[in-house]
Amino acid sequence: MSEGYRSNVFAPRLLCAALLLACVSLPASARPWKEKYDNTYGYALMSLDERIALREHMRSLHSLNECRAYQAEHRRQMNARAKAQGKTLPAPHWDACAQLRALGHFNTPSQPRPGGG
Repeated sequence: MSEGYRSNVFAPRLLCAALLLACVSLPASARPWKEKYDNTYGYALMSLDERIALREHMRSLHSLNECRAYQAEHRRQMNARAKAQGKTLPAPHWDACAQLRALGHFNTPSQPRPGGG
């Protein structure tokens, strides 16, 4: 086996491994917000499609105020669903809007981000 063949085979693998390690080692605060059981109010009462829709909608919001209004409506819906099922949800312990703001998703509480996205 020639030296050129060996480097052509291993270089892409090494690059992939390095990129994977870099992504995995990012702190949670640097990663995009994703709904999980421990950060989504009413997670256990939601279907997979509802969770995906929630994530996409949360990421599409342009201001902290929009996010807070959507979060309040989501919590009202989850409380109504829990009540209909005879369940009680614990008090929220995670603020997704604050997390999105910490990640730089919103410039200010009421101004849209540059580029509209």
